[in-house]
Amino acid sequence: MPTFKWKGKNKTGNPLRGNIDAISEQAAILKLRQQGLIPVSLKPTTEKRKITLPFKRKVNQKELMTSTKQLSVMLKSGVSLTKSIDVLSKQQKNAKFAEILRDVKKNIEEGLSFADALRKHKNIFPPLYTSTVEAGEMGGNLDESLENIATLLERSLTLKRKIKGALAYPVIVSIVAIAVIILILVKVIPTFAGIYQSAGMHLPLPTQIIINISMFVRKAFLPIILGIIALVIIIKLLHKRNERARKFIDNVLLHLPLFGKLINKGIVARLSTTISSLVKGGLPLLEAINIAVKTAGNKVMEDALSLIRDKIRKGETVANAFSQAKIFEPMVVQMISVGEETGALDEMLENVSRFYEAEVDDTVKNLTSIMEPVMIVVLGGIIGFIVIAMYLPIFKLGEVMH
Repeated sequence: MPTFKWKGKNKTGNPLRGNIDAISEQAAILKLRQQGLIPVSLKPTTEKRKITLPFKRKVNQKELMTSTKQLSVMLKSGVSLTKSIDVLSKQQKNAKFAEILRDVKKNIEEGLSFADALRKHKNIFPPLYTSTVEAGEMGGNLDESLENIATLLERSLTLKRKIKGALAYPVIVSIVAIAVIILILVKVIPTFAGIYQSAGMHLPLPTQIIINISMFVRKAFLPIILGIIALVIIIKLLHKRNERARKFIDNVLLHLPLFGKLINKGIVARLSTTISSLVKGGLPLLEAINIAVKTAGNKVMEDALSLIRDKIRKGETVANAFSQAKIFEPMVVQMISVGEETGALDEMLENVSRFYEAEVDDTVKNLTSIMEPVMIVVLGGIIGFIVIAMYLPIFKLGEVMH
């Protein structure tokens, strides 16, 4: 969204200046007038990008959630917005966040709305955050809007922890198992190979296969590691910069064996929570879906939400639009249909978000119970095959001697 530099005055005639984000000059003038300001001059400006050092601490979602909750409590207690932000900035352990809060306070004192002051730090405050704040300012219930944001961030964090926890176990076990297998191939197998070679023994096919793999891993270990690192970097770059590659990768993730369903339900749960929170906070449904598109984090889901948005714009019912997107279960579409007919769509959307959060819980539990025996069988089978293959020549020698 373009940024405009403005000069003007307030209702008492005091001169003011600042920056404002808007889609056009007319929209910027309208925003200023809604804030009780009289613009005198307005011109587009380009914000200079700040160089972020790699070692500089970022603002994480937990810090943002905690601060938002504290800000809501202070506003409910009757403390002014600027005073509340000042208190928050002084108690922040994160120096970067404290600096951002001081800048937000300064911009508010110069005449910007709270939402526009937050928009100057888009990397910290996402569209979901600023749009909810803007709705709260316009509706006169900023404290409640901030409380809704804090609840949304808290639920989002809980979902992320559950999904990461479910994915962490197989990843850690796999890494340890691969390390053990590589250690066996690099250190143990060559000893057996040397013994069999010096004895001039004819090796069974499984033993020869393991020895050949061992020789390959020892010679190509470094190129393999570098190749894996290079592949990961290339996939990340393609995912970030190429739309078609991003859609393909995101689609593959959603169809992964065992994990695909968890990732799918996790994203849908987060999107449902986002849309329901925004609608509950007073935003129109189309605007809520538009913000959800930007925060989906998955190209397939973004396209599905864009389809829903376009269908509703063309006059389709909300239930039909959600049904055609094919990312929500039939029961959920029925719930949305009932909410639409009864005029309680915000409540039904909240029920949908709770439904998918419960689905994530069930999927995590089922996945954990399935993964443990699967990992044991697979890894046990690989190591067992290696051990049996390396002892086969000894068994055959015993049979000949007998």
